[in-house]
Amino acid sequence: MEKLFEYGAEVNSEDINGQTALFYCAREGHKDMCILLIKKGANVNKQDKKHQTAMNFAKNNKKQEVVQLLLESGANLTKEAQAEKQKPSKKVPGNKKKQTDNIGLKKYVLTHYKDGMWKPVSEEELKEFMERNKEVGAYLQNPGLLGSLKLPPVSESVQIYDHWDKAAKKVLSHLWKQQGAWHFFEAVDPIKLNIPDYPNVIKNPMDFGTIKLKLSNGSYGKCKEFCNDVELVFANCIRYNGEASDFGVLAKKLLEEFKKQCQLISLDYYMS
Repeated sequence: MEKLFEYGAEVNSEDINGQTALFYCAREGHKDMCILLIKKGANVNKQDKKHQTAMNFAKNNKKQEVVQLLLESGANLTKEAQAEKQKPSKKVPGNKKKQTDNIGLKKYVLTHYKDGMWKPVSEEELKEFMERNKEVGAYLQNPGLLGSLKLPPVSESVQIYDHWDKAAKKVLSHLWKQQGAWHFFEAVDPIKLNIPDYPNVIKNPMDFGTIKLKLSNGSYGKCKEFCNDVELVFANCIRYNGEASDFGVLAKKLLEEFKKQCQLISLDYYMS
């Protein structure tokens, strides 16, 4: 399945029933495949034409490991489970403590992506994180400092994602659909294209497929690294073929489209 993604397969493609690959993997209990699909961006709350989700498939077929995986990945409970959860609990005599004390309070858990899923960090991992990121650690130790943070200006009409890679994936997906973009889907093959001097001219090759894979497996540490790779794709093309060549003109056109999309989605917001 990894190969399919490398060649541009869409993880949320639907069949005639409105079901994605995640539905079938959940039904059969293929946990490893579910992890891969979720890692690639599968929508865990996608509903088919009968308003069923992958969670329904896993629960109805008693695939408990997959059910737990989906829950940890943000899947909603099935209607039956929600109804069970919402049943009023029995009152315990004498327990008249007000339940309004915690109204409005939210509990947040620091997590990280490990072994194909988001997991809470351990005390040791948190300590290591605080040591490596002292500025962020200061805010975690003293939430009152958050009020002093100055957010970069951004239009109210722009959607702000909880992680920059979601915005980056949206930009790359737009580029992927542009006319002529298919030339940049895969790494340049000097033998196939009969350009043996290519490796001597281009020392740091880059392509859309590699960028997409790096986004999916979390290889980028910062949004700027993603932007640098996209620009590198076009810089390499222009350097080898020349600005006035057909490929050079195409590269400059796509580069301008990339910059336009970065501005529309306020990608600078994630680099501040």
